[in-house]
Amino acid sequence: MKDYLLLFRGGPQYVPTSQPGQPISDNWRAWMEGLMKDGHVPQGQRLVGGGSGAVLKGRKAAQLTDGPFAEGKEIVAGYIVIKANDLDQAISLAKGCPIFEHDDVSTEIREIAS
Repeated sequence: MKDYLLLFRGGPQYVPTSQPGQPISDNWRAWMEGLMKDGHVPQGQRLVGGGSGAVLKGRKAAQLTDGPFAEGKEIVAGYIVIKANDLDQAISLAKGCPIFEHDDVSTEIREIAS
């Protein structure tokens, strides 16, 4: 099996939280538990929201700006690493993600070099 990164975009409000008082939705919990049960072993965390982060740009990373990013739909809200046989299976697994219950969201799927 290969490792694939699922990178969730669209704002932190669409990614589950483990913060006290903010339970993970049943849909997210079921999806993640299914991945674990089937041996796809998710790893990952929700990213800190509220404008934390930075962006380096340009030759020699000379330009530094505060994060997050220009538009809410471009915000990286979280990620997981899954195991899949190939890109087609990774796409199939990603399609079950509850983030797609919302409009204006995306999940980038990238194979991780071994």
